[in-house]
Parts: sequence; structure tokens; C-alpha cells
Amino acid sequence: MSQPTQEILSDDILIRRVPPSSDSFATVAPTGTGRLRAASQMMSVRDNEDALSCSLLRLTSPIQLLENLRSQQIDPTGWQVCAFLVHDVHSLEFEVEFSPITGSDIGHCGIRTPLQGGPKFQNAKAKRLAKLTIILNEEEIRDPSRIHALFK
Repeated sequence: MSQPTQEILSDDILIRRVPPSSDSFATVAPTGTGRLRAASQMMSVRDNEDALSCSLLRLTSPIQLLENLRSQQIDPTGWQVCAFLVHDVHSLEFEVEFSPITGSDIGHCGIRTPLQGGPKFQNAKAKRLAKLTIILNEEEIRDPSRIHALFK
């Protein structure tokens, strides 16, 4: 059976979970505008991964994204969600590939380099992508309609 397809638009908003920071490892950083953003390490692909996992906001809410942790036996306390635009991903010459996970994340996508087997995420590009993210506050997580205003 083939996987469903979903058109991904340049102005779509992507969301990604960000684990809690620890004393020795910061997962978020200040933006200079009073908001937080994801740290560059949170927007990097690990050695055993071929894509950066994220979700389309119009299909998966931030609450769903955090609640999905429970199905993995992970307590979502302290986890955060960052948001960013597909346009920004494309501007860094990455592709967004729709790859829904049946039963848990219908909006799941992977961010990858355009060429199969091509170069992995470069640290400089992961850092640039991280600087384009915004950590959502509690109101934005509860009411995703507020998120669109962040990117106007």
C-alpha cells in the first residue's frame, strides 16, 4: 500500500519537539527578542538518522506532538515545541518530505538533503535553521491559531 501524499507549501509551519535542558546541556537559546529558540544541536541530524523529524502544524498540533511522547513511555514534562517555516528550510537547500506515522503523527515529515546519499546536515546550516525557530509558549501550544502570527 502506498503512503498518502500531502502537498507541503512554502508558508506551512513545521513543529518539532525539544527535550528539556540539563545543567550540562542547553536545548534552547535566547533569540535577543525575549523569546527562546531551539539550540543548534536540536536541529541537527544524529549519526544514525537520515532526516530531521518534524510535523506539519496544520495536521499535528503541538499538544498532540507532546502527548505522543507518552506512547513512547516518555514523560512530556519539561519538553518544549519549536516552530519554523518550510520556506526557511527550503532557503537552506533542504527538502521537506511528508512521511506520516499511522496512529501517532499524521503530519510527520522529514527534513533532508536533496540528494539521496548526499552530504549530511552541515553544522552551519543546522545553526542557521535553529536561529529561525521559535519556542512556543503555553498559550501558543494550547491555541495553535496564535502561532501563525509569529511568522507574519
